Amino acid sequence: MRNTGFGLLLAVCLSVTGCALPAAKNLSEKDRMVTNGRRAVVIVAQPEIVANIHVSKLGNHLGLIGAIIDGGVNQNRQKWVESTVKSAREAVPGADIDAMIMAQFQDSTSSTDYLSLRETVLTKNIGEADLNRLMDESGADQILFWNVDYAFGTNFSDIRFSGLASIFNRKSDVRSGRTLLRNALYYRRFNHSERLDNPSTSDDDVVEADSNVAQWAADQGALTRAALKRGFKRITDLFAADMRTQFQP
Repeated sequence: MRNTGFGLLLAVCLSVTGCALPAAKNLSEKDRMVTNGRRAVVIVAQPEIVANIHVSKLGNHLGLIGAIIDGGVNQNRQKWVESTVKSAREAVPGADIDAMIMAQFQDSTSSTDYLSLRETVLTKNIGEADLNRLMDESGADQILFWNVDYAFGTNFSDIRFSGLASIFNRKSDVRSGRTLLRNALYYRRFNHSERLDNPSTSDDDVVEADSNVAQWAADQGALTRAALKRGFKRITDLFAADMRTQFQP
């Protein structure tokens, strides 16, 4: 099951009246040019693909934004979901997926010289202290966070992807909540879904889920791997395209 410890970190923003933010923020002209480049931090906090997702309400922060196990489902249903997804999950280990995400980010941003990326690192740690350290240890002027979520839909007919890009000044007068989106120079979320070509049409939830998961798990997870690669490519390409519009309006 994925790490959901980010909830405490987000509580600060969520508890403050008037904390709601616009859906996106563009990079201002004065923040486009950097002398010492940018450090890219790819965040993949979840250890493996998860299931039975709902859209998180914790969207006004750098923290994970979706694909979390629904705490509202009863215990028996949660056990069934975890049991059902097991075969597809085991076919594609989390470490392989992390490598896919990192490789795709580097590929999609390799031709975007205007991003001035001096290095790219991967982290699975999302605590405030961890994020602050990743900012402080860099010599770059700005930090670009690329925060990725992925999960099976509720009936396992698709895999859903979400990437949250945000850019922050490394040096800031803000001493608390430095990575809250309200302190970002830029942020935008990119979503995509990869659906089975022939999902089950059964009226029985269990039969439907079992049939769909069997497709994802077949041939050592061939469909899952292919869908993950396409999905990660899509959201990262969307981000790269948005960056082009930011720097070349």
